[in-house]
Amino acid sequence: MNLTYPKIILLISLLLIGLSGCHEQTSETTPGNAINAVKKAKPGAAIKLASSPTLFINANEIVKTELLFDVADTSGQLHLEFFPSNGLDILDTSTRASVDLQGTKPVKIPVALRALENGRYYLNIHASIDSGESVSSRSLAVILQVGPLLEKSTQFKKTSGEQVISLPAQETISNQ
Repeated sequence: MNLTYPKIILLISLLLIGLSGCHEQTSETTPGNAINAVKKAKPGAAIKLASSPTLFINANEIVKTELLFDVADTSGQLHLEFFPSNGLDILDTSTRASVDLQGTKPVKIPVALRALENGRYYLNIHASIDSGESVSSRSLAVILQVGPLLEKSTQFKKTSGEQVISLPAQETISNQ
């Protein structure tokens, strides 16, 4: 077998590459370089509206109520921003609120609301929880029904004695 110098170099490099692939590297994990475990939960802040999601009020009436929030976290800060829909006013209350979470459940936020006309309005709420390590957020809404509840429009009703007329149908398929 006639081995030349380039063939020997090639053979040695292939041998080294093959051996390096078989060698298992082990590393010890220390708290300093550990990767945090990924949470497998619904994305967003762990907060939900505990009070009634619908409020019934009269037009041009000022309603003072408390919004109740259930928060799963027991530490950190809860930041709330209120965004009323057109026609809904927030009175005597700031559109922002912050609460220190110290294990108190539920979190109570007083609000005063007024709508001048009958209809359905929404108080949109952007809630974020700052735990110091991360910030998670969620959007919530409270429905305000002002005035009487409107019934849904009635469907077309067939009068009695009316017969259904069945017509033949023709179907054509086009290759466009």
